[in-house]
Amino acid sequence: MALILASASAWKLAVLRRIGLEIEGLPHAVDEAAFVFGADPVEGVRRLAGAKALSVSRGRSREDLVIGADQVLCFEGGVHGKAATAAAARALLERLQGKRHRLLCGWALARSDRVLAAGVEPVELTMRTLTPAQVRRYVETGEWRGTAGGYRIEGVGRQLFSAVDGDHFAVVGMPVGSLLPALRAAGVAGLI
Repeated sequence: MALILASASAWKLAVLRRIGLEIEGLPHAVDEAAFVFGADPVEGVRRLAGAKALSVSRGRSREDLVIGADQVLCFEGGVHGKAATAAAARALLERLQGKRHRLLCGWALARSDRVLAAGVEPVELTMRTLTPAQVRRYVETGEWRGTAGGYRIEGVGRQLFSAVDGDHFAVVGMPVGSLLPALRAAGVAGLI
């Protein structure tokens, strides 16, 4: 059985390898920009993670297990995915500064064209009050690219926050705390 991450993210693969998993990464075929979340962001991010896992599991060996994961940011009644431009990232960060928001990290395990398990790990984050110059300097780092919320907490972006309540790994896109029990139940070898 191969364990596969439906992503080319070097960071997510590194997280999973550091906790002792033998895993490879394959890019998924889901158009995230066209994905419709619907009224419930929790269910939406769970479905998106499942779609990613299924897109890679199709055509694989019946034994292979595929992990899909994604995040959305919930703030003031809106759902935010990845910023498309530096200007969009800057605008969102300016709205988030000095306030609390929720990041939802969805995950799913698929095997043989079927989702075996799925879940969502919520994290509450409080961003420091920032000046426009501080927001601009952060956006200039480029860390906003490919991230829900326009920040990457595993880098310079950690400086933006005064509080993070929840699983740190969920903030970086791989909620290992809730994923590990599902991997054990699916029969992944080598787990303690």
